[in-house]
Amino acid sequence: MQLACELSLIDLMMVGYEFCGGYRLDKENDPEQGFRKEPALTSVAKLNSFVARATGLKGCKNARKALRYIADGADSPMETALTLLLCLPYRHGGYGFALPRLNYHIEVDLPAGKQTYRGDLYWPKERVDIEYDSDTYHATTERINRDATRRTHLSLAGVSVITVTRTQIMNVARMRVVAELLSKKLKKRLRYSPEFILRQFELRKQLLYRR
Repeated sequence: MQLACELSLIDLMMVGYEFCGGYRLDKENDPEQGFRKEPALTSVAKLNSFVARATGLKGCKNARKALRYIADGADSPMETALTLLLCLPYRHGGYGFALPRLNYHIEVDLPAGKQTYRGDLYWPKERVDIEYDSDTYHATTERINRDATRRTHLSLAGVSVITVTRTQIMNVARMRVVAELLSKKLKKRLRYSPEFILRQFELRKQLLYRR
């Protein structure tokens, strides 16, 4: 509750994703990535349960607001940023999509047997998977072949795969193309306004340009 009193709503969400995900920020020991892999400290369900029992405490209202937009299982800070950019409501600068399942296990039936893949941002009902690719330009031939096989297998299972790179996320126009494509897959109409553009700018500044 102390963090809920001290942090902005967006910062509180980012901390929530970190606590409920598989990473910890660590720029000192890993300046290149800025984080290290760690097991989740808690879950959204546990945090919701705690907040429900803490009604009346200072910070409770802010914590409840943040928890509406936090999902379990983020594997990196950029996955967190991508999820918030896509799923926060317009009033916060996001595109308003429903929260996906993060790093969700997708089981595929193949002639050789069942194969399980992990979807970075996955919408089970619509069978849409967004894959965050942090280092496309450094991919090895082996990885390129593995990713191509993965996409083929998921397509056979009726899963639409959208690959998003760091370069796309960092560019407003390219990110909007991603959002438009996702809107077609999820059958959600996007709305833009001058107010939304300003709020999106502020959101991107908080999520992507932190020191």
